[in-house]
Amino acid sequence: EQAGQQLDLSGLMLQALPSILRIGIAHTLRELVLADNQLSDLPLDLSALHSLETLDLRQNRFLRIPDVVFSLLVLKVLNLQDNPLQNLPEEILHAGSDAIFSYSRRVRASHRSGLLDLRQLGLSSLPRQIFSLSHVEDLDLSENSIRSLPDQLCWLLPNLTRLSLRKNELQAPLPLFLGLLSALTSLDLAQNKLSSLPLAIAQLTRLKTLGHAGNPLRMPTAAALASGLPNAVKLFSQPGGQG
Repeated sequence: EQAGQQLDLSGLMLQALPSILRIGIAHTLRELVLADNQLSDLPLDLSALHSLETLDLRQNRFLRIPDVVFSLLVLKVLNLQDNPLQNLPEEILHAGSDAIFSYSRRVRASHRSGLLDLRQLGLSSLPRQIFSLSHVEDLDLSENSIRSLPDQLCWLLPNLTRLSLRKNELQAPLPLFLGLLSALTSLDLAQNKLSSLPLAIAQLTRLKTLGHAGNPLRMPTAAALASGLPNAVKLFSQPGGQG
């Protein structure tokens, strides 16, 4: 179905997209509907759709966002509902096009800079995709709604030097394997709901800064931190030193 500046190819059981660049309206096309097909990727020549504002990819077989999507410079609406996506957190997928683009661009940028900036994305847990990004050195997850940290963070991101979880909802005990993040120099846990910190902090021998303000830390944890990081680390190294 073709009407004006919209092209509807939904429900055709397509496994690959036929060339649409030969269609007369291709370069002025504003909306492309490919819902309810069997597509798992899109051809790179779609980048020639310079006027495309809406791309509907619902109910297909996409495991990730097709690369060509990032070449569609005026795209405003991207619908990826009901696809077996492996790399997008549910919160991002349901937050709409702006959140999807923002998250995906930040992940792509991390490959160049080593910084993965996932601030203010409404995340309630760590995205699974993070665990495959072993190149990341600086991970910023501040100002989300994360409640706990999975253990695999500690051995799947060995190059982390900075980790920020400031302003989240952390209240579950931190991973016992935190000491495996041996390159960590900065850990920001400020403004969460933590009542204690793990003994494993003593194993972070390169740690220079530990943000902890704004947590309901029990004694002696609070007293140790108030007196400075070296004393805190020393205390955590002793049996029964955690509060």
